[in-house]
Amino acid sequence: MTTYVLNPLRTNLYRKSLSLRKRKPDRADARTIAAMLLSDVGLKPYTATAYRNEELKSLTRYRFDRVKERAQLKQSVSRLVCILFPELEKMAPTLHSASVYALLSEFPGAEQIADTHLTRLKALLADASRGRYGRDMAVEIRDAARCSIGSRIPAKSLELQHTIHLIRELDAEIGEIETAIHAIMDELRSPITTIPGIGYRMGAMILAESGDLSRFDSPDELLAYAGMSPSTYQSGKLKNCYPHMEKRGSRYLRYALYNAANMFATGTRPLPLTWLRSGLKASITTLPYLTPLRNRCVSSLPWRGLESHIVRQSKFPLFSSSEGLLTLCFSCPF
Repeated sequence: MTTYVLNPLRTNLYRKSLSLRKRKPDRADARTIAAMLLSDVGLKPYTATAYRNEELKSLTRYRFDRVKERAQLKQSVSRLVCILFPELEKMAPTLHSASVYALLSEFPGAEQIADTHLTRLKALLADASRGRYGRDMAVEIRDAARCSIGSRIPAKSLELQHTIHLIRELDAEIGEIETAIHAIMDELRSPITTIPGIGYRMGAMILAESGDLSRFDSPDELLAYAGMSPSTYQSGKLKNCYPHMEKRGSRYLRYALYNAANMFATGTRPLPLTWLRSGLKASITTLPYLTPLRNRCVSSLPWRGLESHIVRQSKFPLFSSSEGLLTLCFSCPF
């Protein structure tokens, strides 16, 4: 028996359009689903590709939650360092490096660092930084700790040690998740990673959240499915001058496309040249989709041509870049 998938947002809006009453019985839901199955000729069956993407979707969403939790813990580390040893932030390029974590795990405060032996501090920094930091850095940190204005709060020091321990555990978990994602992506052999701005992680999230791309007839449908198409409100002479993103659909897909489009838009090469080169990389034909795409982008981007290799974005840069990415994703032979 053939299985079809209906968008719950469409069924909900269709049910509301049939009556003004605020009613949602099971009989009305069944009648709505049956009516949509009978009337909608654009339905497409549930394929095996969508079934295989379920595992990839679970992994990418799990990784997204773990990374978000790790980011909150890193904010806690920055807050605690400002309380215990505020001078450390100016001496290190970042507080979230292996050498700084090793230092704070062993000596979680300015007082502990000031009392430690210089040989012990030097060996700890050298091992954690793989020889990058030596005696000079150890002397600088110890002198700053002796003159530090940081507070001496044992409870905060204990919290800092536990927070760093949790971050290390999350790093190990995220590494295992990414290994599983890489294995699935290697099995799929998708050319989506050849598009500039899309790597294994972003490509896996796009494939997992979009499902079977053969369900979409055009890149515009995929853009609307991601909820990144601009909203429209027009009544008489009133027109919305600053249309906002619809934001309907998977927030994970919007997150992946937004970050990929940001990298895609800030590249050194002009956008249409990038599209063509990535199309050649993936051995796909994108010209039928690039022509209407370029016409739409002309209204929002002041082009100078491909010869000057200069493209200045003035309006909707990420929207245009997202549409370009979706055009390439839609054209890839998945």
